[in-house]
Amino acid sequence: VIYNRVSHAKRSISVEDQDRANHAYCAQISLPVRKVFTDDGISASRHGGKVRDDWEQLKTELRTGDMLVVWAASRSARDLEEFVELRNLCAERGVPFSYSGRVLDFTRGDDRFYGGLDALVAERDSEEIRRNVLRGKTNAAAFGHPSTRAPWGYRTLPRKEGDPPRWEQDPVEAPRIREAVDRLLSGDTMYSVMQWITRTEGVTPSSLTNLKRALTNPALAGLRVHHGKVTGKGTWHADAIITEKQHHDLVNQLKRAPSPARGREPVHLLTGIAKCSKCGGGLRWKRYAGKRRAGYECYVGHCSREATAMEKAVEDTLFQLIPVIAAALPTEIVAPNTKEAERKIEDLETTIEEWRQSAIKGAVTPASFATIEKGLLTQIEALRPKTPPKFRLPDPKTFRKAWPTWSVRERRDQIRFWLDVTVVPAERRGARTGQLVIKPGGEAGISTLITPG
Repeated sequence: VIYNRVSHAKRSISVEDQDRANHAYCAQISLPVRKVFTDDGISASRHGGKVRDDWEQLKTELRTGDMLVVWAASRSARDLEEFVELRNLCAERGVPFSYSGRVLDFTRGDDRFYGGLDALVAERDSEEIRRNVLRGKTNAAAFGHPSTRAPWGYRTLPRKEGDPPRWEQDPVEAPRIREAVDRLLSGDTMYSVMQWITRTEGVTPSSLTNLKRALTNPALAGLRVHHGKVTGKGTWHADAIITEKQHHDLVNQLKRAPSPARGREPVHLLTGIAKCSKCGGGLRWKRYAGKRRAGYECYVGHCSREATAMEKAVEDTLFQLIPVIAAALPTEIVAPNTKEAERKIEDLETTIEEWRQSAIKGAVTPASFATIEKGLLTQIEALRPKTPPKFRLPDPKTFRKAWPTWSVRERRDQIRFWLDVTVVPAERRGARTGQLVIKPGGEAGISTLITPG
């Protein structure tokens, strides 16, 4: 049984190189490989915060007749207590332990002694590495230098040996982050911003939580963080992606938000719902200087429309639409993407239950199960915005009368569900206005029941 592990790909032999060396060793001594376990990018020290899932599974599957093969003693553990647990497990099951070309039998006193010495050395090296890393971070914090790899939106500049690291804005990612922050501060929800990021070329965070964490990173405003606290301006402050005010405004705004998916209570009826037909981005509400009335405009500047007239046109179309579809559709409607999302959620919940049963039977440790469950629940939470409850068709007789009594969010939900609203940029060069197109569709997926004027 082979086990491969590395904490950081750039600081040690890769898991692929370890695996090749371990397979070559097994072939050299004519030992068939039954199974391979790998933990890539996870520390084995007592300070490591992540659970090594493959290592935990290996300990449950190791059996009499196996030989455990690792590239070096430190690959299995950098913690003496972890080594003692492994030593006792191997001795109990009669499993030899091989590393660096030597084979130890932990039923023998001498091998237990030499294995313990190597485990102490591995633990000492781990503590020395940690001490140097912390010292480097403390020094970097004192002078405002970066101490970690560049976060999303920046890239690391080449440097000479001994020089502190330097960051600059990534020409692709920095503008996307800047616009994402602008959209959130303009009233867009985190979910709509995530959809926009997914449609654009570049890095896409794996979840809404990771997106929120990335956009609220103080480093984007040129601020240096040490031990979770802002210690001052970093050396890259002059090249910050957003201003400090934008950072603080965004943090305060998201603190008030009920959840990353819903965002703060919306103010404007069509923000993010109305789309630009050229770039596909949602329009934002904007107040203009002088006598020009507030309007909805494309973030890129392709088009704009006067807000009040546009909102009235959308409302009038919706009032026409509801009576027409009342006779054609059932009283309860489910959006097409809801069924697919519900199926995925059901599959994920089934997977969680299977892992829970494995944990009950002892095949998986409680710590491993907790890590797996957390990851699966994160995926389920990301699917929740796509699974609204069944949308009940309003009574067409009272719909128009009740409309003014609803909140902006409730009215937005109705528009988003029933209509596709787009603005087509004018053909004349320099013109900012465009044709307003309102069609049945939305999340309900209806198409040509009516043809709006």
